[in-house]
Amino acid sequence: MVNETRPVLHIPRTPVEYVLTIASFVLLTMIVYISTQWPALPDRIPTHFNFQGEADGWGGKGTVWTLPGIGSVLLIGLTITERFPHAYNYLVPITEATAKAQYQNARLMMVVIKFEIIGLFAYFSWQSIQLAFGRNVGLGSWELPLVLLIIFGTCILFVVRSFQMNKRSQHE
Repeated sequence: MVNETRPVLHIPRTPVEYVLTIASFVLLTMIVYISTQWPALPDRIPTHFNFQGEADGWGGKGTVWTLPGIGSVLLIGLTITERFPHAYNYLVPITEATAKAQYQNARLMMVVIKFEIIGLFAYFSWQSIQLAFGRNVGLGSWELPLVLLIIFGTCILFVVRSFQMNKRSQHE
């Protein structure tokens, strides 16, 4: 339920938001890449990886489209969601004085997370194809901790920024 006392502001996107949103469409290049590799792909594709980054689950050739499919839905959904920062859940109170800064921070967080997720999906799709062709790629046991650090680190960074902005606005 949206807090009806929150102001609804129309804040122009920043150049960074534009660049990251456009860069999120790297997913389209992954779809083109998969299409060009499709005829040569083997019938079995790695679909799951253990903590060491080794393939431990396999599926049919068509499973190579799973991550781009999910990524497309996320790309569209998150791009639409970015337009409504007044409807987000916040850990700090939103007032007339703090709304613009908090909305900008939250929207930028959404844009960055969207870019990271889509980029990771594109990387994992590429990696599955490389492994299907017998090429050893990836970071092994470092991959999962790195992915978690990227996603959770981004969330923590923007939450801390939100609290700092709120604290500054209380002192002004």
